[in-house]
Amino acid sequence: MKEAEEAKTLCLLAVPGALGAPDLLAFAAACQQDIAHVRVLRDGSPDHYMALLTFRTSQAAREFHGAFDGVPYSSLEPNALCHTAWVSRVEWAKDGSPPPSHTELPTCPVCLERMDESVAGVLSVQCAHAFHAECLARSRDLRCPVCRCAQTPEPRASARCQLCDAPHRDEEGDDTRENLSGVAEGLVDGLEEGTLWICLICGHVGCGRYEGGHAAKHFLQSNHTYALQLGSNRVWDYAGDNFVHRLVQNKSDGKLVASEGACGGKHDHEFTYILTEQLDTQRTHYEEKIAKLEGEREAERAALQGRARAAEARAADLAAQVDDLTARNKQLDRKLQQLTNKLSVLQNELTEERGLAAAMASSQSEWQARAKEKEENFTKEVSDLKEQLRDVMFFVEARAQLERSDAVSRDELAAATLTVPPRHAAPRRRRR
Repeated sequence: MKEAEEAKTLCLLAVPGALGAPDLLAFAAACQQDIAHVRVLRDGSPDHYMALLTFRTSQAAREFHGAFDGVPYSSLEPNALCHTAWVSRVEWAKDGSPPPSHTELPTCPVCLERMDESVAGVLSVQCAHAFHAECLARSRDLRCPVCRCAQTPEPRASARCQLCDAPHRDEEGDDTRENLSGVAEGLVDGLEEGTLWICLICGHVGCGRYEGGHAAKHFLQSNHTYALQLGSNRVWDYAGDNFVHRLVQNKSDGKLVASEGACGGKHDHEFTYILTEQLDTQRTHYEEKIAKLEGEREAERAALQGRARAAEARAADLAAQVDDLTARNKQLDRKLQQLTNKLSVLQNELTEERGLAAAMASSQSEWQARAKEKEENFTKEVSDLKEQLRDVMFFVEARAQLERSDAVSRDELAAATLTVPPRHAAPRRRRR
C-alpha cells in the first residue's frame, strides 16, 4: 500500500485492440491534464495490448485508479472493463528474451483474458482447470467448459433413497446374488452392499438390489437405461445388464483416467453397438416427445392466435361502439347545454312573472280595500239621499194635501211646523 501511494505509473491490462489511441485518450480525457506520458505496449495476444500511464503526481494516479478501475471502455461493450495495476518501476531490454523471473500468466478459457489474481479472482475446479470466478459464475452449465467433466455427487451420510429412505453404506456384502424382475444392477463381483444409484437421465436416486431395488424399478417405470453408482462413478446398463463405463475419476486430483471395461476386448464392439442402440432408442423417444410437445405448443399457439384475433375483432367493435357513444355523448352534451340555457331563460321569466303576480296581488288587495271603502261611502250617501228624498216627498205630499184642504188657511200653513217621524226598520221575519 505504501508503494502504491508513492507510485505514479499505472498499467492498463488487456486493452481491447479495437480501442485505438484516440479512443484511449478520449476515455481518459477527464485526467488529461494530470497525465505526463502514455506508452502503448504490445503483448502476446493479437487482440489486446497494454498501456502505461505516467501521472504528474501520485495523488492523480490514485484518483484515476479509483475512478476508472472496473469501468467499461465503451457502453456498447459492457464486458470490456478497464483493469489497472500499479507499476513501481519499468525496465527496458534490447533483446526479446523475457526476464529470468518472468512467468506468462495463463488465459481464461471462457473470456481469453489473462488470469491475474491481483486483478480478478481465479477459480479452479476438480478437473484442474482454472477460470475467472466471474466467467464461471455467469455460466449456467454445471460441466467444465474445457473437458465437459460433470462433477458427480459423492456419497454422504445424508444420501438416501428417494422411495424407501435407505442410507448409503460402504460395507461389503456377501456373494449372494438375487435378480429383481430379471434386471438388476451389480451382477459382477466387487459390488458393495447398500450403495445408491443415480439415474443419468433424470437424476433419480434409488437403492441397490440388496436393499429395495428401487433403482431397477425406476428403470422398469421410466425406461431410463443408465445409472451411476455413487462413490465409484461406475455406470450400469440395465439393457445390457453390465457396466458400460470407460472412464473413472482419480480420487487424488479429480482428473479423468482411462480404465478397462468389465468384459474382454472382443466384446467392445458389442457394448458399443448396445450403447448406440440404446442411445438411438432414447433419442427417438425424446424426439417423439419433442414432436408431441411442439404439436401441442403449435395447437396452443394457433388457439391463442385465434383468441387474439377474436379479441382484436372484439376490441375493434368496442372501439367503434366507443366512437359512436362518444359522438352521441357530444350530441347529448349540446342538447343538454341548449336545454340548460332554455331552463335558465324560463326560470328568469318565471321569476319575473312571480314578481308581477305578487305586485298585482298587493295592488288588488289595495284596490279591493279602496273599492270596499268607496262602496260603503256610496251606501251611506245613498241612504242619506233616500232619507232626504223621502222627506221631500213627504213634504210635497203634505203640502199638496194641505193646499187641497179648506180647513187650514194660508197663514196657518205658513206658520205651521212639519215634523217627520223617524223611520223604523221593518220587522224581520223569523226563519222557520
